[in-house]
Amino acid sequence: MEVERPRIVVVCSSWGWGGTQKQMLRFCEEWARRGGQVDLVVRALEPFRVHRAPDVSGLRLRRLPLRNDGDLISILGLAWICFSRRADVLLVTQLPEYLLGGIAGRLARTPVLLRMGAVRTAREQSSSDRWRYEKLPAALMVNAEEIRQQLRETPWMQDKSISVAHNGVDAPGPVPDESRRALRKELDVPEGSVFVLGVGRFVGDKRFEWLIDATADLIGRGYDVHTILVGDGEEREMLEQRVARRDLGERFRFAGFREDVAELMGAADIVALPARLEGMPNVVLEALGLGIAVVATNAGGLGELIKPEKDALISDLNDYGEFLANLERAILDPDLRNRLGRAGLDVVRRNHGWERMVDDMESIIDRVARG
Repeated sequence: MEVERPRIVVVCSSWGWGGTQKQMLRFCEEWARRGGQVDLVVRALEPFRVHRAPDVSGLRLRRLPLRNDGDLISILGLAWICFSRRADVLLVTQLPEYLLGGIAGRLARTPVLLRMGAVRTAREQSSSDRWRYEKLPAALMVNAEEIRQQLRETPWMQDKSISVAHNGVDAPGPVPDESRRALRKELDVPEGSVFVLGVGRFVGDKRFEWLIDATADLIGRGYDVHTILVGDGEEREMLEQRVARRDLGERFRFAGFREDVAELMGAADIVALPARLEGMPNVVLEALGLGIAVVATNAGGLGELIKPEKDALISDLNDYGEFLANLERAILDPDLRNRLGRAGLDVVRRNHGWERMVDDMESIIDRVARG
């Protein structure tokens, strides 16, 4: 006998395409494949249309402005979607829609599940934060234990229902050698050079200035290193100026926003993430899913994902010297890179597949739907 799944509405308010958008679209597709009904409400339809699987029924894409928490058109529109679709749960996934979605859920009498993918502090004296995180949502779902613990530090969040569902990711394994060579040639990475890749938004929490400095310092020590940084954001000009000051020329390049990040990763020798603040970083999961060695800081939920030295090289959060030393170790030792890549791939395949993510999310959604 087939289980009748809760009817859900999912909100994703970003203009662009990134980790959260990919996670939520894959979740909605799998929910529909399992026989559920889901409406995915977005700010920009085109990225989701482009990436949507063509063979999935039961998934409706809808658009609302989703401009800010006070967007009355979006509040009423979202409430109407929940009411007309008789939704059992409204899942809101990004900070700009937390209050908006909470209010819409109240109007439609639909319980709200708030999903959080980054470490944030609920400010004890902030009435807006209290409504956003404690009063309006029926429960919270986070993708790392670190996020849950941070939220629990606020007194009025200590009794709130907060569950952990880790992200899912594809894990196809290493790219064939012929494809790797073709990709590196396309990217103008010289044969024999160690290719380091950074991926993310150009914002302070990603701390990509460390990657620039590390590249310059390693070149200064005589290593043949080429680094490419994929992404864009408010700190791009600052980062470009830093590259110019360190006189890196073509040894450090900006690739801009790319939708073929997985392909680029497949050509890399090392994926580096020097972040100071993370949740469960998709870039690390995706790199491990391709069998690529990872060098990162111990930000957010990384400690839940991987074992330092066994699955990746992890430095203390604020220790640039250790981050640089780990990059140097990985550059010097191809066998170490291969060992880390194999171990990381095994971890992802065992613990972070899409099926596992959807199973975990489904159990949380069921609890919220039952009240």
